[in-house]
Amino acid sequence: MLVVCYTNHALDQFLSGLLPATKSIVRVGGGCKDERLNEFLIHNLRRTVNTPRELLHRIREQKSKKMKVG
Repeated sequence: MLVVCYTNHALDQFLSGLLPATKSIVRVGGGCKDERLNEFLIHNLRRTVNTPRELLHRIREQKSKKMKVG
């Protein structure tokens, strides 16, 4: 799912509402003021993987988990 908001504040509010239901969030862009969302910022997530291939592998794992649940 892709969510586009007019303001960073609106995006933060929307994503913080999703936190109780899921942790599979990637927030793209700057201007995040909600500290609970810092771990989901793409530039922070990129630090946890060594290569683009590893990132793709993690994305595929998440998709696979969702397919099994849904």
